[in-house]
Amino acid sequence: MSTAAKPALVIVVKCLSILAFLGAFIALMRWQEDAGTIDKLKQFGTVSMAEIVDKEEDELVRHHSGIGRRSSGGSTRSKLYVLRVRFDPTSTVTYADFDTQKVSNEQLPTAPAATTDSSFTGIMWVSPDRFDTSKIGATLPVAIVPWDKSPVAIDDIRSFNPTPFYYWLVGLTVLGIVLWLLARRIAK
Repeated sequence: MSTAAKPALVIVVKCLSILAFLGAFIALMRWQEDAGTIDKLKQFGTVSMAEIVDKEEDELVRHHSGIGRRSSGGSTRSKLYVLRVRFDPTSTVTYADFDTQKVSNEQLPTAPAATTDSSFTGIMWVSPDRFDTSKIGATLPVAIVPWDKSPVAIDDIRSFNPTPFYYWLVGLTVLGIVLWLLARRIAK
């Protein structure tokens, strides 16, 4: 190997090593974020039965400009599926009790009678499959967190599985160590 190329090669390999460590750090932060969301829901979330009051399908259009003089840009369209539901935001049944099956669907509180204000209504952003299978007047269990009064369908809450994070974290950390040691060896 040329002695002139060694410093540049060492810098490139060390930069790749630092990028691998940065990727491992990002995987760790995503792991903590996903685990924290489920933990907060178990600590502070409550559960209620919700009645579907209305279904609405909408379209989100994003316009973006083109690059250069010849491109005029374009737009991207996405479908939005919204369910308007009535639920009990003051429910005392915790998500932890419902998750461990101490409370059944029949024991969940339902929304009080309809009022003129919207204190017992909320909207849920749902997948196309849930939107197609939902019928007005049907009920479903929802979770409510204190900081966001929007209900979330219990079926849409996935349990936390850290397995993919293990692979990314270990793989990128090992890659970072190997690249760093390779850079040290090249520098000698």
